[in-house]
Amino acid sequence: MGNYSTVVRLGASFCTVIALASCVQSGRPDPQPSQYPAPTPWATTSTPAQQGGGPLIIGVKVDQEGTGYLDVATYGYSGLDVDMSRELATRIFQVNDPFFLPVSSDTRESTLEQGAVEFFAATYTMNHERSLRFKLAGPYLVTRQGVMVRKDEKSISSLRDLAGKNVCVVGGGSLSEKLFEKNVSGAHATALTSYSECLRKLKDRKYDAFSTDQAILYGYAPKNSELTVVPDLVFGPKIMYGIAFRKDDQANCEKARDELGKIVGAGGPWASMFRDNLPDYASANPDYLTQVRPTASQIKANSCIELD
Repeated sequence: MGNYSTVVRLGASFCTVIALASCVQSGRPDPQPSQYPAPTPWATTSTPAQQGGGPLIIGVKVDQEGTGYLDVATYGYSGLDVDMSRELATRIFQVNDPFFLPVSSDTRESTLEQGAVEFFAATYTMNHERSLRFKLAGPYLVTRQGVMVRKDEKSISSLRDLAGKNVCVVGGGSLSEKLFEKNVSGAHATALTSYSECLRKLKDRKYDAFSTDQAILYGYAPKNSELTVVPDLVFGPKIMYGIAFRKDDQANCEKARDELGKIVGAGGPWASMFRDNLPDYASANPDYLTQVRPTASQIKANSCIELD
């Protein structure tokens, strides 16, 4: 069982992981970590890896196909965030097989602050407020907010078409709700606790649309053939995903910054990571190497900023 069982043994009370384990007994539902409390933190403010000799534990999401996903039938983690985490684990910590701890939008920050993980990669938008709280390295992807609908929904092709529509967004620690309310007028937005819940209720016709980052929406597309991302319907500023380290971990943040520059550069593995994990996003955006791949200068300008 590899990473999965080892993480269960390591924590004092990893409620999220234990809950996921019970899912296996009753089929293969999508894991939904945000239903459960944050894992019990380590007793110190440093992770076992920082204390020396302990495992490297990284926070990732588990209910977002394409970005961070756990197949509860095989205990296999996949997604762009997961592949990026593995790459950085090898390059920075010389660890080829790190352990992953499930986090959600509303538990990832406390999990890092309390020392349960060394860092997290969890579709975390970089901004000034978050840079005051954490050291962020990135971006490793540049996306924008978009809209997903059922394929039989023909009335939504632009922002103005959302007026009067019921739209699902994700609340908690996600920024999608704020971006939607700021940029879209006249729509009825409802914030739910997880992306998978929005996805399910869109299928069940409880909502007319689902709005969040395009990277997340395109990640769901391959296994949800009845749904589609609305072409060219994007809004708000660029969304830059970053790797989050604790505020006092400047050294590893700088190492991640330097390695990310190599990963996205010519000959680096970024392009194959993106195509393999988000094939529908790549197909819909043939200019993805210039549209969503960050530049070395973007990474240098936005990483590990010293703010008071």
